[in-house]
Amino acid sequence: MKNLSLFLFFLIFSLFIFIVYDNFEYQNQTPAERLNLLWKEDIQHLREQGKLPKIWSKIKSITVQGDKKTTPWIPHLKAPVRVNKNGSHKLNVFISYWENQKEAGTLFIHQLINLKNQNLEWELMRTYLLPKPAPTKKPKSSHIKTENK
Repeated sequence: MKNLSLFLFFLIFSLFIFIVYDNFEYQNQTPAERLNLLWKEDIQHLREQGKLPKIWSKIKSITVQGDKKTTPWIPHLKAPVRVNKNGSHKLNVFISYWENQKEAGTLFIHQLINLKNQNLEWELMRTYLLPKPAPTKKPKSSHIKTENK
C-alpha cells in the first residue's frame, strides 16, 4: 500500500511538472513557432475528422504569403501538408495578422487551385490566436533639460 501511494505521488508530481513545463514552453514560443504548432494540430484534427477534401492528397506545390506583420514569420513556418509530386493542385495560403482590444491572432486562408484550369476548387479560413503584444509605453519625459547649440 505504501508503494502504491508513493507511486501515485510521483505520477501526479511528474504530471504536474510536465504541465508546468509544457505551458512555460508554449508561452515562450515565437509567433512562428506557435503558429507551426497550432497549424499542424488543426490540420491533423481536420484530417482525423474527415473535414479535408479528397484533393488534399493531390497537392503538388504550396505557396505561403502574408501581410506586413506575418511576412517575416513565413520562412520559419512549415506547412503541415504532404506534397505529392504527381499532384494536380496547388495550395495557396495567405496569413493575415489581426488585433483588437481583447486578443490578437492570425487568419489563415487556404485555397486549393486546380493546376490545369486554375479554378479555385476549395477554400478554408482558420483563425489561430496569439498572445496579445504588451502595449508599448511612451517614455516618461525626462527632468533633464537639453540645450541646442
